[in-house]
Amino acid sequence: MLYEESPLVPRTKLRKVERKLIPVVEKLSTEELMETNTYLRFNRSIEAIFDNTEDLDLNMEQDDDADVPPEALIPKYQLQELCSEAAKLKTLCAMESVPSDRLVSLLNILEKNIRDGTRVSPIADPDDDEDESKLWLELTMERVMRAADASVTSLYIMTSPNMPKKIYLEDVIDRIVVFTKYQLQNTIYPSFDPVYRTDSKAKDIFIGNARKKRAHVKEVREKSILTLYNKLHELVGLLAELLNIQVLTDNAVLHASSMGVAPFFVENVNELQLSALKLVTT
Repeated sequence: MLYEESPLVPRTKLRKVERKLIPVVEKLSTEELMETNTYLRFNRSIEAIFDNTEDLDLNMEQDDDADVPPEALIPKYQLQELCSEAAKLKTLCAMESVPSDRLVSLLNILEKNIRDGTRVSPIADPDDDEDESKLWLELTMERVMRAADASVTSLYIMTSPNMPKKIYLEDVIDRIVVFTKYQLQNTIYPSFDPVYRTDSKAKDIFIGNARKKRAHVKEVREKSILTLYNKLHELVGLLAELLNIQVLTDNAVLHASSMGVAPFFVENVNELQLSALKLVTT
């Protein structure tokens, strides 16, 4: 008796499909927002800063080389809290609830804190010994980090949704761009890529030495330099956001353009390159 072979029927694989529910965050009303800890802490920080700078003439023009008045400098702990709360308010889409006049006054004070650390590099002279280099790092890093926190805070405010035009202060934006570019060129690139370090003993510098220098590069372990690096690559990303919102001055665009290209010629700065990519493709 002959049996015909039945054709093989492939077994259907059942795939379990899970439906993921994405939580929808409801926007808080103005009354609810004003009762949140974030809003209250942010406003308390602003109030404390205004109290400390009440004798300061914010409209007085100063030369770039002039020293920033000490009363304009925000204490480290206060600025860090302000920066943290500004980030939260931006995430909550709630920065618009803060009166714009207060934000403008705050940005003018932050600009002075940025200026104080704009032309200062924590990288010591190559001829200095180790102790001198450490001392210089400690003395300068406080000013640089204050400027970095002030820059990040300013951009959290400016890149928040639905902000009025009056808060996009050209002087503040230009100052942030100049600060970021200077610190990248004079602090970050030399720290992460030996090709960018100044060697006072070398009389002749050949391009052929670049590969040799990079072959012996050591990982950056200085915590303050790493912290600054993280702040700066965040700043570059925030500047890319700002370019989608506000037209910058010609000077700022010029600096931002070179800032967006330069990281791709530097080794060991992958995160910065990703932020720079956003900047050049905006």
